[in-house]
Amino acid sequence: MNSEDPSKIDNSIITTYNYTNNSIYSNQIIHTLNTNGYVEIPFLSNGPPNVIINRNQYNSNTLYITGSNKLIDGISYDGELVIEHSPITNDSSKKLFTVFLLKSDKNNSLTAIDSLIMNNNVSNIGINFKPSEIGNSLNTDSKQIYYIDKNGNEVIIFTRPILINSNINTVNTQEKIFTTNTTNYYVIIYSKYSDHITEPFSLKEGLTNTAYCQPIELIDSSGAEDANLVIPLTGIYTPNDATNNIIRTAINFMAFVLVLGLTYILTPMIYNDYVIDLIDKKGQDKMNRIRSIDFFITVIFIAATLSFIFKGVADNNPNSTILGFFVGLFFIISFVIVQSKKIESSWITKQFTTGTSQITAEYNKIKAIDDFLPFIKDNLMVFWSNIYLGIFIILIVFLFAYLGNAFASGGILRSATGIICALVLCIYLTIAIKTFTKDDD
Repeated sequence: MNSEDPSKIDNSIITTYNYTNNSIYSNQIIHTLNTNGYVEIPFLSNGPPNVIINRNQYNSNTLYITGSNKLIDGISYDGELVIEHSPITNDSSKKLFTVFLLKSDKNNSLTAIDSLIMNNNVSNIGINFKPSEIGNSLNTDSKQIYYIDKNGNEVIIFTRPILINSNINTVNTQEKIFTTNTTNYYVIIYSKYSDHITEPFSLKEGLTNTAYCQPIELIDSSGAEDANLVIPLTGIYTPNDATNNIIRTAINFMAFVLVLGLTYILTPMIYNDYVIDLIDKKGQDKMNRIRSIDFFITVIFIAATLSFIFKGVADNNPNSTILGFFVGLFFIISFVIVQSKKIESSWITKQFTTGTSQITAEYNKIKAIDDFLPFIKDNLMVFWSNIYLGIFIILIVFLFAYLGNAFASGGILRSATGIICALVLCIYLTIAIKTFTKDDD
């Protein structure tokens, strides 16, 4: 893998790091470097996520120190420090490994990493292993290599080696913690860092607790703009909990009322003017076609609702989940309103009355199953006969979707259901535009 290959740069992968101090005890260290193994230490974190890759969050659980696996071309180093993480919300069977390269230098002073390698000077009172001591690997100008190994695990390699005093260039690690991928990898140039944040205080049962504030070391000008202290809306730090709860409830209620009102006003108009008016059939055939359209719309909305909700839960994306609930709410309200209008005699008279004032369709004679496949075929034929207009509409829709970040991580078009819904919308727009322009002619 080559970190200098410009064709591998992917600026859409944004990573954030926040490693807090961990206490490591000598009886927790599994040391097998002398037998072609590695150093293994529990490195548990139950606080805020240590690593965020776009919207995916991870916490560390194990730290390893191994010999060099020669992962990076053109970089000389002697060993690797690997931190294994588990996702906070996603499938726990998939891991994230962050890899920091180690370079032996006898002139370098002893570090916490050296204490782990030599397994000495580590007392049972614990040592604080600070990520800020991992040299300059977490600086903003440090390139990273990102890939997914053969087991589906994510791997991030920091390409600037960390200087240590211990000599580990003779270690030949035979046990592999993760697999390599020398072709399908990406180079990350930009990342957001919060690695200088430390645990402000710890709690011990039965003791009076004191909080010691520590200054934040700013490594770039953006640190002055990023808020690293988050106070929850509920708890002892917020005396206005009741007010905040009322505001949240009011906002949710107003959003519900807005969706309900717009749906009640707009849905019948859209359904009659832009769905039923596109049907070129008469009498019972028209009623059969309406039922086929209703069935098709129901399938699309149910699939879209479930897809957005499940995708939001799986990816820890609240925007997708909320969108799914609102789509489902809109569909349920629209379905009730439209079906209630359709059983009114005035609607039936308007849609199915001939010049002799005779109603030419009956609900008990509907054959929606027989008409559904012809309905799909007729619409595809109309779209195919106007394929150039359809391609133009698809390009316009997907262009606006791209500008609206619909294809970005967590976007609504990052799923197969989102793509299908967008294509169905494009087919409908093609048919609608062609039908209305033909009527004008």
